[in-house]
Amino acid sequence: MFPPGAGIVIYKQAWLKSVPERQKITGVSGESLSTKSEDIEMLSYIFYRGWELCFNKDMNIDHKIPKFRLERNYLIRFFYGVGLSRYHTRMITYEPWQKSFVLPAYIIND
Repeated sequence: MFPPGAGIVIYKQAWLKSVPERQKITGVSGESLSTKSEDIEMLSYIFYRGWELCFNKDMNIDHKIPKFRLERNYLIRFFYGVGLSRYHTRMITYEPWQKSFVLPAYIIND
């Protein structure tokens, strides 16, 4: 599991050497929640290129969440978007020729 994306700090060198200029997962945009997990995509690129990821349990961050983000309709759309992004974040670690072999396992698992 990767550390949470809120309050994340990344070395510029790690970003430039690991993260593609254009990521496939773009994040929340306006009313659309169909793509989520952009932090997982970015951390995957960094981690699988050999950079160490750390979590500082003593660091605190105030993250203000508007009330509407705790409502049922928003949460359903939010988790739907997370589900759609899982395929891509899982496949980052595999070479193109390996993807057809691991895909059935993920379909059964999910």
